[in-house]
Amino acid sequence: MSNNKDLYENKFYSIVSYITYLFITNFWFLVMIFPLWFYIWGAGKNISLSLVLLCSILIGPAVTALFSVMGKLVRGEDISSTKDFFHSYKINFGQAFYIAIIINALITVCYIDIGYFVSRNLMIVSYIFLAAIVILLMLSFYIYPILSRFNLGIIQIFKLAIRLGVKKVYISLTSISMIIIVLGFVKFMGISLVGVLFGGSVICYIIMRLQKKTMDELEEELKNKYNID
Repeated sequence: MSNNKDLYENKFYSIVSYITYLFITNFWFLVMIFPLWFYIWGAGKNISLSLVLLCSILIGPAVTALFSVMGKLVRGEDISSTKDFFHSYKINFGQAFYIAIIINALITVCYIDIGYFVSRNLMIVSYIFLAAIVILLMLSFYIYPILSRFNLGIIQIFKLAIRLGVKKVYISLTSISMIIIVLGFVKFMGISLVGVLFGGSVICYIIMRLQKKTMDELEEELKNKYNID
């Protein structure tokens, strides 16, 4: 009876710990992208995509830190949510910021091209640029997790993300499907507040869980390549 009680207490403690980690890291994520969601909330229907893309550059460093903490959670490492979040945010800020600029610039170019070709009734060509945006977003599912875990140059990160994106495309598609399911569930259940408070961390946790084996294999590959013990 005592063993069962201890088991239930341990499970309860684990559940509460996970909820706490998810909430705290998501809270700091929201704080770091405050200008973006404040603008979207304040602008209402008069949203400028250019300003959204500009403000969303802040997502780069913030989501990298979020992936870092969620990665530790998936690997079963000891976590200090606030300390780990800001440690990753600080050391990866420069690279994450530049990467976000590159991705957002490419998305902006694609968006402008879509508008141009739609105005010319060249829908097929516009679909190509729409597909390019989707591919960029799918690559982001690897770019930021790689950055959050490994000390690599930006060019090398993009090369690895492209390679994994092609080789492990099923993981990217599964990640997109899970995001759609999570967002759909939040909307269907009418629990938007829960979605705001936990959405980012839950999505990043799911992605890191799906990529765990891939990232472990990449770690071994990099260790062998650079003779790291």
